[in-house]
Amino acid sequence: MTQTRFESVVPVLILLLFVLSCGRFTSAPKPTQVVDLPSMVGKSLQELTAVLGPSKEFGICHGWTLPEGILSVCYKSDNSAKETMSSISYDLFRRPAFAPRSGIGSPEEMAPLVNMDLQGRKPDVEFIGAYSYDLILNGKAVDIAFDGGPKEIVGVRVNPK
Repeated sequence: MTQTRFESVVPVLILLLFVLSCGRFTSAPKPTQVVDLPSMVGKSLQELTAVLGPSKEFGICHGWTLPEGILSVCYKSDNSAKETMSSISYDLFRRPAFAPRSGIGSPEEMAPLVNMDLQGRKPDVEFIGAYSYDLILNGKAVDIAFDGGPKEIVGVRVNPK
């Protein structure tokens, strides 16, 4: 009797493992929509709202849901209308349950999606899949970090200096 129960459970376990493994290893379509981060660096909340529409407020940060990810901007204090930007980031959405975030393979692939030119540069700092660069965007010195795992970039952060 115990063996009969075990035999009836095995096909269910095999099916469950198959479903879970398909979700983990199938490749999702890569993001394609360009988000022009350089044009947004240093802008006020009013300027960004005029272009992107109303934001969701999270304390000193504000966020916009875009078709392929979340754009968020943080300011140095709660008075974001008058303060300068402390960071802007763009994070790609996660794929369906049990799957990793959709991402891009390298900073060089992600850079065109956020309208940045890495000009064949190597990262200034590289650590466990995150790559950091010092660049000039719109005449402003910035630190740019491409975040992710060793082979998948899932977001970009820009910190004006």
